[in-house]
Amino acid sequence: MSIPEEECQYYDYPMAAALYKELGCSGDPRLGVLVYRQDDIEYNTVGWYSEEDDDTAMDFPIFKNFQMENEPENVCFIPLSEREIFTIDDRLYIVIALDQGLGIRRLNLLFDESIVRSANALRSIPDVEYQLCKVYARGYPKKFLDYCWVGRLDAEMSNNMPTMIIYPAFGLEETSSGEISGSLEAVPLREGETLYRKGTLWQLSLDETYGASLVPLMELPFYAGFNDEKTLLN
Repeated sequence: MSIPEEECQYYDYPMAAALYKELGCSGDPRLGVLVYRQDDIEYNTVGWYSEEDDDTAMDFPIFKNFQMENEPENVCFIPLSEREIFTIDDRLYIVIALDQGLGIRRLNLLFDESIVRSANALRSIPDVEYQLCKVYARGYPKKFLDYCWVGRLDAEMSNNMPTMIIYPAFGLEETSSGEISGSLEAVPLREGETLYRKGTLWQLSLDETYGASLVPLMELPFYAGFNDEKTLLN
């Protein structure tokens, strides 16, 4: 996860609370989806919302590029909660809990199965179990492509969808969508196996709440010569 300071403003509760106090607001800002209605058109974004003492509301979008030509006719607020996932401009974000409230972070990798399920639900993909796999392009010799979350749909569920749903764990910038199409082989990782990626040593663990999860063990930014196709420990 990373702080979205490039595209956002007031992305954490303490920042929003300080802004609302400076503006003289009496209500406590809450994080959620802001639905603006204008001329029978809806504009959705994420931001802060408070109900004021004078029966008015104070809304504040946090994404810098959100614009509306005219004042909206009304606004509807839908609160977000911890670990909810949403997309803005094809980027994936997650709601996190801070000591003083909520905030958002950009998701640069899909580190557990529950996040993968939520991300794919946004794409209207049926809810299935996922395994973290080493994905290969079939051939001789077969070519290692990437570590991916792989879910399999049965024939009755697929309804003309691919029977194998693949989502790169470390982002599409690591492996292009073209590479992960075609004839593939997926080999599941076992609990306790480790892998090296993005300067970090990761281990696969199983959690009752979140399912399979990638846990960072240590940073190895200067490690070289390691073949991503293999694991360091078995």
